[in-house]
Amino acid sequence: MSTSSDGGMRQAAVFPLNILVKEAFGAVRPFSRVDEADLRERLADLGGRLLPLSPESVRELTARPVGGRPDQVDIVVPLVTVDGPTGAGLLVRVTEHGSGYRPEVLSFVDAEPTEAQTRPGDVRGATVVPPPGPPGTPEEGLRPVPERWRPVVAGAVCRLAAGDFAGLVRDGVAPTREGPDDLGFEHWLVEYPATLVDLPDEAWPFTDHEPTDEAEVWDVSVDLWTAEEGRSDLTLEGQVRDDGSAVTLRIERIHTL
Repeated sequence: MSTSSDGGMRQAAVFPLNILVKEAFGAVRPFSRVDEADLRERLADLGGRLLPLSPESVRELTARPVGGRPDQVDIVVPLVTVDGPTGAGLLVRVTEHGSGYRPEVLSFVDAEPTEAQTRPGDVRGATVVPPPGPPGTPEEGLRPVPERWRPVVAGAVCRLAAGDFAGLVRDGVAPTREGPDDLGFEHWLVEYPATLVDLPDEAWPFTDHEPTDEAEVWDVSVDLWTAEEGRSDLTLEGQVRDDGSAVTLRIERIHTL
């Protein structure tokens, strides 16, 4: 593993921590095998407010290769609060994903802090995920996706955020590649310089739907959200079929504005 990729994996490993520092539990869900309730409970047990790690502390994290997987490493990220080191940490598995890295919290583990992580002043220079900006005002004339369809749409976006592109194609929710020049429906998600998250409640006013020439089928448009930006420049377009007994979504494309 090169020095640059090693550093990139360390930075990716602290990404879930940086979200948790902001208490954005919904945003960390796609990056954690630990469910939201357990995350909240375990972090509450730590006592004081959670702090990010300093850049120096991040450089001291140890990346351990996962057996048989040259594209994966496990990294223990110590948890530090305003009261000092907690003796606990997050075990984060980082996978090389296209041109970047994708973290996943596997569990809570015991963690011995380094000397740098015991010095309170070091946390002041740490980089944290900025709070998403205001979503803005929906355009006039939008017809938000009906309540009945929202669990299906939200479920597909959750799978996109988890990187389950192959599974979406397999299940007929997303299109297959049409040839060697087809970059795939997920292309702009992979290239986009921010991290897709589940749709928050405030996302629905920025959705739209309209009927097609086919009965029981509607075109839908959904603005996607990222952990770093809130409402992003990414848009999902697809078709919903609702025959009165079942609702299905077919993703047609994802693009940027």
